[in-house]
Amino acid sequence: MKKEQILLILSVLGIIILLVLINFQKPILAGKISSIKTSADSTTINIENHKEIITIQNKTKLNLQENDSIKIYGRASLFKNQTFIFPDKITK
Repeated sequence: MKKEQILLILSVLGIIILLVLINFQKPILAGKISSIKTSADSTTINIENHKEIITIQNKTKLNLQENDSIKIYGRASLFKNQTFIFPDKITK
């Protein structure tokens, strides 16, 4: 096999492995929505039995309501002894 063919095969295999690993990402928080507060530039969601605050920048319309069960994928940050979650993806 030529060097270019081997590199192409390895690149394709690497991309496939990355796609499989992304699908196995675990949610950082799951639960039922207890309250939703919307302002001009963000939405704040509180989840039952969790102290974390979920902050979403209003780039898209959210189709969420109180008492919806959701899973949140993203990153968490600690600020003034309060955990804030900045979601990449929210699923019902």
